[in-house]
Amino acid sequence: MTAGATVLGVAAMSGVSHAETSGPPAERAHARPAPALGLRLGGTLSYDERTRTAAAGLDVGAGIGTPVAGAGVRLRTGASASLGDGSVKAGARLGVRAKTPAGSAVVRLKTGAALSAGKRTAGGRTELDVGLAPSGGKPIAAHLALSACVGSGCAQAPTPPTPPT
Repeated sequence: MTAGATVLGVAAMSGVSHAETSGPPAERAHARPAPALGLRLGGTLSYDERTRTAAAGLDVGAGIGTPVAGAGVRLRTGASASLGDGSVKAGARLGVRAKTPAGSAVVRLKTGAALSAGKRTAGGRTELDVGLAPSGGKPIAAHLALSACVGSGCAQAPTPPTPPT
């Protein structure tokens, strides 16, 4: 007789069953369904005394979803002004997404501009990302970026790295 069989035999002879020794089953948290409609509204306002820079931002978004499909849009904007180096910057990001059983799609647009009296430059950058992912298929993505800088300080400004696509 094995040790396991002995333990089961002793437990059976003593009248103790598995049901009597185990505790109640753990209660599972009921899954809350995701909201069908989501809204987002946020804002920021800050001032940095060290650099004498004031900044403001706005974040607005909306989405709708079901267990099978969904869509959403989000707009984020921001601006800053610095008395320290006499610069003004502004930018915006727009994102749109959609998901269905057939696949999903994402479009992102980012744009920004900067003026600097201290560096004597004016510049801007715009980026567009598009992604398509068919259900069960190979995803496709495209990235386009355009930037420009005018002024004597442009040679000093490093070109920001572009992430691989």
